[in-house]
Amino acid sequence: MYRTIKQNSIGILLLQETHLTAERCADIKRMFKGRLKVLYSAHPDAPTRKEGVAVVLNKAQINADGAKVTQIVPGRALQVSVTTRSGDPLHTLCMYAPTSDGTEERRAFFRDVRSFYETHPTTPRPHIMAGDFNNVEDRLDRLPESNPDASLEDLDMLKEALGLMLADGWQMTHPTSRSYTFHRGTGDAAVCSRLDRIYCTRDIFARCHDWQIITLGVKTDHSMVAVQVTMANAPSVGKGRPTFPLHLLKNRTLARQMKDAGMRSLRELDDLLTQGERSDAHNPQTILLNLKQTWLAQA
Repeated sequence: MYRTIKQNSIGILLLQETHLTAERCADIKRMFKGRLKVLYSAHPDAPTRKEGVAVVLNKAQINADGAKVTQIVPGRALQVSVTTRSGDPLHTLCMYAPTSDGTEERRAFFRDVRSFYETHPTTPRPHIMAGDFNNVEDRLDRLPESNPDASLEDLDMLKEALGLMLADGWQMTHPTSRSYTFHRGTGDAAVCSRLDRIYCTRDIFARCHDWQIITLGVKTDHSMVAVQVTMANAPSVGKGRPTFPLHLLKNRTLARQMKDAGMRSLRELDDLLTQGERSDAHNPQTILLNLKQTWLAQA
């Protein structure tokens, strides 16, 4: 898990079928020496055998202090609220819809989540809802192709109640592409589906980029859906200051060219000193700037 977070520069990781307990969370905390904060919701009766969801905060990227946890449906739906480093709040809902219990159980689950928010009006609505929904939105999202089941209607009602976009972000960004997040079997027996999705508000979607479906380097039949989110008050970051690789100085041709450019600049400075023809467009500062630009171009 930590390798996945590091390799993909993940700030918030949403997990399903976690089977976590307080003891296991304590072990994770000791293992990673406080670099991660794990917030979880376990199955109420069999936490180590089935279900369970978790939200993992990477403290190197996310301000985990004061993270607030709201358990929506035990073991299946968990909302985590954080204050980002830009000062913006971010509410993320981690979902794990029933699969083996069938369509009616999924419908009931989506209704339960919607009912929770309706009966808890002070609970903030999520900016992002993501996870394993165990259904598809279109027949093309499954191989072999088949029509979506009836639980999609309840999922759409949930998205509408929470103010989320009806289509997930990956599909909105890749409207003509076809990809899957769940794979099982091989050859003629292979089954593929796009069960894992990320939904968000229109405001958040406008600041999302780099939507991906990533194959993980761990043993799992699911791929990871990932996206980069920029907050509204995040500072603008430019290209940074250009630097000159020092090892290039060992290149004799380049060193000779740089020396010649430096000598020309020195002569310009001498002429400026003796003639005194200084202006806004021609002065020691502009000579130095031109020299630096020449060196970078030569490199």
